Amino acid sequence: MNFPRGVLLVTALIFLAFGAWGFAAPAHMLTLVEVEVPTPTAVADARAQYGGFTLGMGVFLLLCVARKDWTAAGLAAG
Repeated sequence: MNFPRGVLLVTALIFLAFGAWGFAAPAHMLTLVEVEVPTPTAVADARAQYGGFTLGMGVFLLLCVARKDWTAAGLAAG
């Protein structure tokens, strides 16, 4: 594995970790930046934005690590 793909791998793992945290406990995650999610709708929206999107980005970056021809796209996106 070369350096650019290694950077993608580390970035993907970070995105996956934060995405899992945002999906599992969005209210707790957002209290660290003093944002409240007072209603179930707000929790669902926070889960989608901070969990779902971030998990999706992590999966995309893992695909970019797996496919050499996607390395440039992953570096541009990450």
